[in-house]
Amino acid sequence: MENQVQTLTSYLWSRHLPVEPEELQRRARHLEKKFLENPDLSQTEEKLRGAVLHALRKTTYHWQELSYTEGLSLVYMAARLDGGFAAVSRAFHEIRARNPAFQPQTLMDFGSGTGSVTWAAHSIWGQSLREYMCVDRSAAMLVLAEKLLKGGSESGEPYIPGVFFRQFLPVSPK
Repeated sequence: MENQVQTLTSYLWSRHLPVEPEELQRRARHLEKKFLENPDLSQTEEKLRGAVLHALRKTTYHWQELSYTEGLSLVYMAARLDGGFAAVSRAFHEIRARNPAFQPQTLMDFGSGTGSVTWAAHSIWGQSLREYMCVDRSAAMLVLAEKLLKGGSESGEPYIPGVFFRQFLPVSPK
């Protein structure tokens, strides 16, 4: 497990944001112009397109979404739960210090993962918060977060009342 945690942590830290389509097109135009300026390369339209695509593949970060399975969710929890909780707790403490009158009644955590935002918010505003909405597209991550909230049991009472888990946002009537 320790090796898996280290591997996932390294992978997450090394990730880049996906390249925007406009940026990809800009790079392709730049490469095409560069290839056309080279008099040694007489290329047909098809060869030019192939050369540009080949160069883009070699020079552009290939972003892939993560799909959290039950196993990967556990590894993620071991790797990131404490750091995520600490960072969010620090931010919430700062909010409370700057505005003691702020007493939220609801919380929505989009991309809730293991639920560390819920735990941190409850530790700061537990008296005022009545409802916590945790949304994550990974069903395995939601199951894990709910299990953590129930002390590791699937059927126990949640430590924090009023927490709801959803895999998708509700559809807007518009």
